[in-house]
Amino acid sequence: MRTGESAAESVRDRVRCAAVITDGGRVLLVSYHFNDETFWSLPGGAPTSGESPEAAVRREVFEETGLTLGPLALLMVSDHIYRSGIGIDRGGPGGQYHELGLYFSTTSYGGDLRVGDEPEHGGLGIIRATEWKSWEEIDRVRFYPSHLAPLLRAAANHGFTDPPVYVEDRTNRDWIAPIIREGQNRKVEDDG
Repeated sequence: MRTGESAAESVRDRVRCAAVITDGGRVLLVSYHFNDETFWSLPGGAPTSGESPEAAVRREVFEETGLTLGPLALLMVSDHIYRSGIGIDRGGPGGQYHELGLYFSTTSYGGDLRVGDEPEHGGLGIIRATEWKSWEEIDRVRFYPSHLAPLLRAAANHGFTDPPVYVEDRTNRDWIAPIIREGQNRKVEDDG
């Protein structure tokens, strides 16, 4: 933390909109490579100024995978603070992020799967692969954000039919930390 800077100012805020694209018992993942680190995640990224979360996830998925998406349903909102050890942007001065993640689910998609690019990062070739993986395979790869893996798997087991879930994790753990602790998530009931 810099002199005169509060703890809140030492954390960089970011929004990430991602897609949980399923096909049978598989989910589409993207392999990213930043600063000699490789990890897998759901396709997605940050909205541009004035862009809606749904438009952002559609654009990001197309850029990264070549797929266009059908109807989307909000599956999960993740609100967490973590320490970033990798990436083009390593977070605030303490390497910390406060990330609000909006996760949309769909089983409807079109196009030809390909390894895309990250135009907002100057096409640095940070995407290494796009692959369909079983839910069990997520446990065997370096998955980001790792605290959501068990919740995503549980949602898949229920056919993604439950109301959206809100997950809050303020433990400031490493970005690739293991399983979330019991009691750090709560379901938000659908008022509509």
